[in-house]
Amino acid sequence: ARRLVIDGARLRRGRPAEVHLVDMTWIPAGDDTTGSALASYAMRHALGRLSPAQRSLLSEVYLVGRSPEEVAGRLGLPIGTVKSRTHYALRALRSGLNAA
Repeated sequence: ARRLVIDGARLRRGRPAEVHLVDMTWIPAGDDTTGSALASYAMRHALGRLSPAQRSLLSEVYLVGRSPEEVAGRLGLPIGTVKSRTHYALRALRSGLNAA
């Protein structure tokens, strides 16, 4: 019995101490201030490279939340023109974001 106790003590000393995992679920996952700051800078830079007409069209549709029909009525343009200009403005914005 003495040898079994000694063997058990030696076995525990030979192993490294077990490390308990830290529960990190309490940390909010969306708190990425550096990433959001860089994304905000890239977006402002890409928006600055657009023409004023493209910027205003994208802000009406995506920031204000107006439908293309509402924007067409406000600007006095055909709906197809608003949709195509929105498409090309988004394409220019994407290429500006990829260039940054």
